[in-house]
Amino acid sequence: MKEMSMSPLAAVPASSDSARSPRLVWVHGTALLLAFFALLLIAFGGHVTTIDAGDTEPAWSLRFWDWFISWSELDGGHFYEMTHRQLGTIVGFLAIFMVALMWRFEPRAWVRRLGYAALALIVVQGVLGGIRVLVVSDPSVQETAMQATGVASPFGVRVLFGMVHAALGLILFAGLIAITDITSARWSASPLPVRAKAVRLLRGMLGWTIAALLVQVLLGAWLRHAGWQVGVIIIHAVGGLFVALFVLVIAVLAYGLGREATLIRKPAFVLAALVQVQIFMGIFSFALPDIVSVRTLHHIIGALLLALTVMLAFRAWSLVYPVAENENA
Repeated sequence: MKEMSMSPLAAVPASSDSARSPRLVWVHGTALLLAFFALLLIAFGGHVTTIDAGDTEPAWSLRFWDWFISWSELDGGHFYEMTHRQLGTIVGFLAIFMVALMWRFEPRAWVRRLGYAALALIVVQGVLGGIRVLVVSDPSVQETAMQATGVASPFGVRVLFGMVHAALGLILFAGLIAITDITSARWSASPLPVRAKAVRLLRGMLGWTIAALLVQVLLGAWLRHAGWQVGVIIIHAVGGLFVALFVLVIAVLAYGLGREATLIRKPAFVLAALVQVQIFMGIFSFALPDIVSVRTLHHIIGALLLALTVMLAFRAWSLVYPVAENENA
């Protein structure tokens, strides 16, 4: 067999002592817990936007412990807004702990850099969330934000920061899911040889799907924050159909890799099922706008779709490698 074409993001070889270190279990466990709380954060943040509860708590203090008040003292939108801030604080401290563990125990420099980037994005998210609140409640911040962005109205600034905050949250969650997968035991195994043409097509389709999903995320953030506009809804719906088509091709290509490639096939099939659910949620969101939980669920599934596609892309580039048909025994 010819020398394997390895990705620069290659897994740690199975023979590596560092890959078998019990200490790496702590890195993976913390990443898993962080991703779980990040999903809760997205769910509560999405629902805050759905019910337009973003201004129910106009104060923003750097003394984050002030936010941890009893849920019995909260009701309505205020409950979701304050819980969102509480979850954001938990996510921040978990990210710091994960990065510290990575710095100490993770042997792959590129994985450590992913952790550092995730922590930086979490800090940015916190800042954006704070500005989004203060743009409404603090006239000086509002004026500064309008001058910095060139947006002429306070409502426009509010929408802009809300959209960026929402879209970046879904991108961050996708990165955290990728880190969770990369730090798992499966990445200590040797990459699997698969048919060259199939895996190259798969990698290309995954790239196109991620790009399409990012556009969908931005359009969804626009609709949720700026209001429902017919033209944007149509573009968003057409984009959803393209995503569904891309995912169908991914599932077919994954199936063609053979039964041994379960680490590619299983998430691809889950992705295909999830995109169908998302299409129905999108239809219900439009047809039944008064059922707010449907819109929030649509937002959550969008986050899962992007995250699963990014995770699958990492696997397709690192856990399998292409060989010619006559070389793949």
